[in-house]
Amino acid sequence: DGRLRPLIGAATGLLIGTGVAIGSGIFRNPQLVAQQVQTPALMLAAWLFGGLFFTLAGLLTAELATRYPRTGGEYIFLRQVYGPFVAFFFGWGYTVFVVGGGVATMAVAFGDFTRQLLQWTGGPAWHSGAIGATAVAVIAGVNLLGLRAGAGTQNLLTLLKVGALLTIVVVAAIKGRPVGWFDSPPPAPIATQPAEAGGLLLWLGLFGAAMMPVMWCYEGTTDSVKMTEEIRDPRRAMPIALVGAGLLVTCVYLLLNWAFLRVLTPAEMAASKVVPAEVFTRWAGPAGEKLALLLAMGVVLGGISSAIVSCVRVTYALARDGMAFSFLGRMSVDQAPVGALLVGVGFAIVLALSGAYRDVLTVYTMSTGLLFGLVNLSLFIIRLREWWRGVEATPIACFRCPAGMAVSLFLAGTQFAIAAGVAWGDVTDYGGVLTKRTLLTFLAITALYLVWPKPRHENRT
Repeated sequence: DGRLRPLIGAATGLLIGTGVAIGSGIFRNPQLVAQQVQTPALMLAAWLFGGLFFTLAGLLTAELATRYPRTGGEYIFLRQVYGPFVAFFFGWGYTVFVVGGGVATMAVAFGDFTRQLLQWTGGPAWHSGAIGATAVAVIAGVNLLGLRAGAGTQNLLTLLKVGALLTIVVVAAIKGRPVGWFDSPPPAPIATQPAEAGGLLLWLGLFGAAMMPVMWCYEGTTDSVKMTEEIRDPRRAMPIALVGAGLLVTCVYLLLNWAFLRVLTPAEMAASKVVPAEVFTRWAGPAGEKLALLLAMGVVLGGISSAIVSCVRVTYALARDGMAFSFLGRMSVDQAPVGALLVGVGFAIVLALSGAYRDVLTVYTMSTGLLFGLVNLSLFIIRLREWWRGVEATPIACFRCPAGMAVSLFLAGTQFAIAAGVAWGDVTDYGGVLTKRTLLTFLAITALYLVWPKPRHENRT
């Protein structure tokens, strides 16, 4: 029936989610959080809330994955619940925004860190894209050898980067100073505005602003769901992989930010360009900065590897259903989606070299809030339909998300609120440029769907 062989286990699934999530964000976003809330307890509360959100997302996704254990993840769920159009939109949007723009962003970050390490700071910005594109091409070459080669490489890179990041925690525990969790922030406009206004809403607004960079850092913890069909015993493995990745990434981020606060004050974090580099410089001078850049390169390279392994499976699933060019749905004997891999990586390389990934990501920010909101809402719709039809709540072969309908509404509401907040901020601050681009993208994919030859039968599980 065209099903793929289950070649990997729960541990690899867990490491894939961990590897995708832990990328350049942990180097560039802690200072953004500190710029909004400069009380250590609130800073860690933001990271904890993000972790709990994505752990709940792991529980919900585990039920959906075991209901529909096919490669493609969210694309499959949307097809089952909302029909082919929403799934078509997600599949094509994911190919452009995530496989293209997301990998290109990490590639350029890798190039930036490499140039800083080698002190190649002169020259045009596309040099960073060229370095990153080379790294992407190498990782893609490994993945063309098959699933086992690609998964094994990303497993090694993920274990190495988690181990290296936890080394920071150990050193900070030994050499750092105690953290004053509820110390008042120093006088600064960001810190004093809520106190002067005396408004709880202003505090909530700043905390909400701090959550945006936090949520970005957790994106990807559920990406192993895109490979459900290729994971052994999904009923047992998917909850372990999806929830385990959320919990592991949460622990790593909480420990890392605790370590940062043992070395830097919140104000110093807010003023820093790259918090880990500042920490290493405090410990070891200029040599410490080089160590931090090497660590950053390793972390981002691991993120690229994890994303390539998992994300191209959405494009493959789209083509397997006849909703994309047929060559994108071809799988090698060793289970490498060759067509989807080459096109996705090629698109990422072009975006990295041209710098156009920035425009792609502005659209990604809003559209994913909407699309993943629909994914999260799908479990509520499924259970509501089952209740209405008098069907038994959950098939025995499926994992059941605790309080699934409530979790579904909470996650969906949060995602929709993020999308609305981004749109409102774009309209008020930038005249709606991002919103217009998103709407144009929606219209373009709608037009593509209308002219695309529809498959004669639906490929449903």
